[in-house]
Amino acid sequence: MKTTNIGIDVGGTFTDGIFLDPVTGKTIVKKVHSTPHNLREGVMNAIAQSGYDLSAVDLFMHGTTIATNAVIEKKGSKVALITTRGFRDVLKIRRTTRGRLYDLQWDQPDELVERRYRLELDERIDSMGNVIRSVDKSELLSLVEGMTSEGIEAVAICFINSYINPSHEEQAAAIIREAYPHLYVTTSSELLREWREFERMSTVSVAAYVGPLLKDYIDILSRDSREKGYQNDILLMLSNGGVAPVYPVEHIAPRTLLSGPAAAAIAMKGISKQLDERSVISIDSGGTSTDIAIVYNGELMTRDEQEIEFGTVVHLPIIDVATIGAGGGTLAWIDRGGMLNMGPTSAGAMPGPVCYNQGGEEPALTDANVLLGRLNQTALLGGSFPINVALSHDAIAKKIAEPLSMDVYEAAQGMLDIVNENIANAVRRLVANRGFDIREFALFACGGAGPLQAVAVAKTLNMTKVIVPRYPGITAAIGLLMSDVRYDYVESVILPLSELAPAQLRKRYHVLLTKASEDLARADFDSDHRRFTIYADLRYMAQTHELTMEIDPEDIAGDGWDVIAEKFHVLHQASYGYAASNDEPLELVSIRCSGFGILDKSGDIGFFEVGGAAVPKPATERSVYFRETGFQQVPVFRRDDLPQGYSGIGPVIIEQMDTTIFVGPGDRFYCEKGGNLIITWE
Repeated sequence: MKTTNIGIDVGGTFTDGIFLDPVTGKTIVKKVHSTPHNLREGVMNAIAQSGYDLSAVDLFMHGTTIATNAVIEKKGSKVALITTRGFRDVLKIRRTTRGRLYDLQWDQPDELVERRYRLELDERIDSMGNVIRSVDKSELLSLVEGMTSEGIEAVAICFINSYINPSHEEQAAAIIREAYPHLYVTTSSELLREWREFERMSTVSVAAYVGPLLKDYIDILSRDSREKGYQNDILLMLSNGGVAPVYPVEHIAPRTLLSGPAAAAIAMKGISKQLDERSVISIDSGGTSTDIAIVYNGELMTRDEQEIEFGTVVHLPIIDVATIGAGGGTLAWIDRGGMLNMGPTSAGAMPGPVCYNQGGEEPALTDANVLLGRLNQTALLGGSFPINVALSHDAIAKKIAEPLSMDVYEAAQGMLDIVNENIANAVRRLVANRGFDIREFALFACGGAGPLQAVAVAKTLNMTKVIVPRYPGITAAIGLLMSDVRYDYVESVILPLSELAPAQLRKRYHVLLTKASEDLARADFDSDHRRFTIYADLRYMAQTHELTMEIDPEDIAGDGWDVIAEKFHVLHQASYGYAASNDEPLELVSIRCSGFGILDKSGDIGFFEVGGAAVPKPATERSVYFRETGFQQVPVFRRDDLPQGYSGIGPVIIEQMDTTIFVGPGDRFYCEKGGNLIITWE
């Protein structure tokens, strides 16, 4: 009998896994080093160390950084872009804006597809969807033949107005796939039936750029999993907070760019709901970066696109996550003005922080925490990974303290302070952009490094509560098991709302809902396991940008638009601090539908039974540095020893396999029944 669900998330430094038997509630967590040379090895290592047999696994959920890293590091596939004659420079023109408005020396990043690989086909469909010039097969094959000799691995197709009529893109893709079956081919209409040619062209270019890499990885991982007995589809985490079968890769490749952070945000939402916390901000700090997400009034904040760097846009639904270079591997450096800086460069998995003794020479945030006694000074990962504190001391002294004429411990404390302030500033920006009052939120600390920094960050932001989940270092893996299958659909409308009768809009939504239902049925979800949500992109007439709002089907059940208009005014007021009068005309830009396949999940994932003695004793104590008092002895508890209902007052350090939690002097901590730790202060 298959009873086990597994979630494995591959990060830049560590690969995290959770193995859950939903019937018995038995849970095993694993954290192993990522293997950048072959990420699949880290995944299989985590499975092997769990002791589970893949033949007994029912659901295999997976998050990966392959697509993100390929774009950031410019290590994607060699792509040819085929577009309508006259439109090859859309990728260069972008949105006619500058990334740095007042920096005259700034040069915009290169496009993912070089100009010489952007090819023009003499076809044309007009703005109403009528064919003006048909696709010439011989012309198309001639273009592709010229590119294959230059080592092209993937072809992206984006014709003007294909969102209205995709027939030319479909025809071109079929011709190329038949003639060159080894090429990875994807079209804008497969991914995004929405207006605005730059957004479509950028999205399909990213899809082609990362698709072959992701496909190779998935093919090998799927093969290895089948050889070890796993028979079902691997479900890959998407940026929208859902999962989807890995095939066809062409449809999911650009949707995986925020895979891990999206999974962590899903876990934050689920655990916060169990704790009856309606508004929460998460800081997910790992080895390389910190990801920040928001749950407000029980709902995750989302947006309709991600700009990976200036001019590289993926215009698909995505959880609103801000990322900064602040993690355990973040490197310290001194600028030409003699100021201490932290990041965004990271030591990564190899060589890692200096204390790892893997050849690193530049001090990282982990080195500072080790030197100050906040982290175990002999080993990490529950004692399985030996470290050398002397190496951290020497690196910080040589690279930071001596050049700045500082005490080595004060220099290490400065490293921590800068990272904390960087995280706090990123939180402020994200919250301010939403118009929220930060004092209404609790801070959710996850990732291997998050619980070390969380209280200091929260105090900087005038917050009063920190939540540390039972396994913060594998939060993304837990989020995988909380996710459901999700498919998104969109249709551009671009009409004044007054010119569209509610009955017409209901018909348009019905088309999207039917497609969602059919796709979920093909994925073996019966009617009881399907859920649907509909949205509308609206704006005031003559505005450039629109707002996406969820629509209740009852809002369009009648003959008028009063309810929709009122909800839009409220949303616009909350977003921009301004709303027009009720008689201001509205424009409907696009309609959207999300279809959810509800996976069978037993029990409360993220809710863990805790044991331990009623009055636990510290496992040890160690000397910890405080700026105000210098070094003092601080008790160190094992998290497994803290029973439900136990509370205490800091300073205290709480250690577990996947993280270390720092509770400062006078701060109160409480272990609630699901194993989550709540930290508060006056």
